[in-house]
Amino acid sequence: MKHTKDLTKDDLIDLIELDNFEKVIKEKGRTSYFSSRRSRISYWNSELRKIRKKLPENVSIEDLPTLEEMINVQKKLAALESYDYSTNDKLYQSDPERRHLNRLKKLKEFLLTGQKIKLDYADTSSLILINNKYIASLSSRKWRVKGSNKWYLYSTPKQLVDKYILRKKYETH
Repeated sequence: MKHTKDLTKDDLIDLIELDNFEKVIKEKGRTSYFSSRRSRISYWNSELRKIRKKLPENVSIEDLPTLEEMINVQKKLAALESYDYSTNDKLYQSDPERRHLNRLKKLKEFLLTGQKIKLDYADTSSLILINNKYIASLSSRKWRVKGSNKWYLYSTPKQLVDKYILRKKYETH
């Protein structure tokens, strides 16, 4: 097998967009990429853990820069992992790093609504507690009232906060 130019750590740092990353891997070859893949993944995982320690349990709009930093690191980690999972294969659909990236983006949307949010409700990374009363899932579009077992659907975090938490009335024309 013919080896192509090795990918350096700086090449990977510059690759934030996932589609661009996959294109570069296809152009430069995957043999050099897989040789040091584990060290790169462990490096980005350790960076993500360091940033996560900076984030308090109860987050607010002031913690948005830390969350943005987490999203950027998670993008790089998702780019590394997504190529390995071969998500283009129709028999293998799992991509946990990209799912976590989507959860972080949805958490950012919830933060932008200005509500009081508690992370990792019930020891799961996909549930948050809003205003100590409402439980929302970051991985699916569901929410419920704390103490109730009935789950409801929401379309966007802003719609959930406006319509159900703040009870704003929408005018229909």
